[in-house]
This record gives sequence, structure tokens and C-alpha cells, in this order.
Amino acid sequence: MDTPSRMLWIDNMKTIGIYFIVLGHFFSVHTAFIYVFNVPLFFIISGFLCKHESNNLELWKKLWWNLIVPMIIICITNSLISTILEIHSGCIDMNRIINFIPSMIMGMHRSVGVCWFIYTLILIKIIYQFTKGFPIQILLFVILLSIAYVLHETEIGTISLFQKPNSIINVCTAFPFFLIGAYLRYAKEYLNSVKSKYMLFTMFAIGMFYLYLSGHFNGGDVWMFMCKYGKDIFWFLVGGMAGTLAVYSISKMLNYKSRCIELISEGTIIILGFHVHFIGIIRRHISAEPSMMDFIYAAIIVILFIPIIYIIETYFPLMIGKYRATKLHIKSIE
Repeated sequence: MDTPSRMLWIDNMKTIGIYFIVLGHFFSVHTAFIYVFNVPLFFIISGFLCKHESNNLELWKKLWWNLIVPMIIICITNSLISTILEIHSGCIDMNRIINFIPSMIMGMHRSVGVCWFIYTLILIKIIYQFTKGFPIQILLFVILLSIAYVLHETEIGTISLFQKPNSIINVCTAFPFFLIGAYLRYAKEYLNSVKSKYMLFTMFAIGMFYLYLSGHFNGGDVWMFMCKYGKDIFWFLVGGMAGTLAVYSISKMLNYKSRCIELISEGTIIILGFHVHFIGIIRRHISAEPSMMDFIYAAIIVILFIPIIYIIETYFPLMIGKYRATKLHIKSIE
């Protein structure tokens, strides 16, 4: 049963979601359907858990401890790992090292890597804080999607700023899902109360049906880290919402308390930041070609992070976010 301090189905959704993030980065079979929803799911969850802060100082404090500090630590650590591997291989990319800090500040993918999600989320939370009211937010929703459409369909997208993957431009495709999640907050009591297995299975079936249609009609190039929504912006939105509905349904049906699931939920930022290294090991030493085994490998990677998250949460709380490390419940990331 859900408690006032923790929504267990949110933990389940984040656990399932991070599994599909890891699986997606294997670039394995059925990637077209995985990318339809795995990143939108987390922006919807982030919007659902977000709220307008009573004062701006509180916003900046939460952004700094919950997102900015962990992102900086993860990016620097990943850069150091890349440098060590380059030294070992005898081919050091000095240009990457020299440009690392300015590139990270600008949110360029070559420095932030998988942390583009965190950088983009920071910008979205700032935008959300200062754009209160339904008319303004819906107008922004339309404007940002229109910019994404223009970048996708015209030669403007060939301009250097837009051509290189960067977290600032990614706000265009990410903010709409965040806003959808924010407005789902008004249905929080209903989402908490749904228990009928028949209702949940029906939701799951509907979600999977539209997820399949989105994957079929929108194609496999839903690369949100490059502000790409696929072939059709309508099916892009439908796919993200449909996948989230399916994951919500499963999460409610598996609604039980587990410390392991709590750890994964609390440490999704750690899994996001470092899972690519595990994938690299698997691709180099175990399985170089995509296969159905990747589904199992992805699950193993997520499980391996459980003790890692526990250690980090206990001894290196800055890496997981000050609020998360000290308040260990779902409201800590609102």
C-alpha cells in the first residue's frame, strides 16, 4: 500500500524506466520501440514530482544539490575514465580534454554525454518555475514543439549550434513531456487509488497498442539527445505518453515495498551516469553483436548498481544529491 511519504509505484516506474534506458544504450533489437518512450517516461515522472517553489532561493538550492553537483561529479569522473582508457590505448584526445569544461558548461553532448538529460532537466525546472499559469505554459508547449519541428524539417538544423547535440536545444522536445507530467499531478489521488487489476490491465493494453503504433509510424530515430522526434511529431507525443501509461500500469500491479527497488529509484542518476561503462565491458569481452541476451545483460547491470548505490548513498552523498541522501523519500526530489 502506498504511504503518504512514498508512492511505491513511482519507485517501480523509475526502476522499469532506468532498465529501458540501459537496454536502449545497447542499441540492440527493438530499439525503435524502446526509444519511443524510455526518455519521455523520465521527463513525465520529473514533471509529476515537480512543484513551483515558494521562493526562488529554494529552487536554486535544490537544483544545485539535487542535479548540478551530481552532474558535475559524474561528468568529471567519466572524463577521467575516458582519459585513462585513452592513455592505456596510446591515443589521447587532447582536444576533448582542453574543451571539456567550456563544452560541459554549454551542455554539449561530447562533455555531458548521458547527463544531457540532467542538464536539460535543470533548464526545464527553471523555465517551469518562472512560467506559471495554464495559458503561458501551453503557449510555451506549442512554441517549443514548433521550434523542434522547424529544426527537424528545415535547413536551420544544419547550423553548427543545432547540428551538434546539446542539452539546451533538447528542451524543445523534453519540456512538453515534463509539462504533461506536471498536469498529471492534478490526478495524483486517482493515480494512487487505482487498484483494479482489470482496469490496470486495460490501461496496459491500451498503452502497448499505441506504443506499437508510434514505433511503427514514427520510425526508429527518436533521438531526444539530438532534439530528434522521429518521422512524426504527433506520434512522438503519443508514443511517450503510451509507454508511460504501460509502465504505470505494470508498476501499480507490482506495487509492493522493496529496499532494492527503493535503492534503484533513489540512484537512477548514478545508473544513468555510469551504466555505459558496463555496456562497454560487455560489448568488448562478452557479446559484441546485438541479441536478445541484451535484455538480460541490461537487467544484470541494473542489479549490479544496487550495492554501488548503497555505498554512494552512505559514504558519498554528494553524488546522489544532498536532498536525496538526507531525506530518502519521494518528496525529496519535488
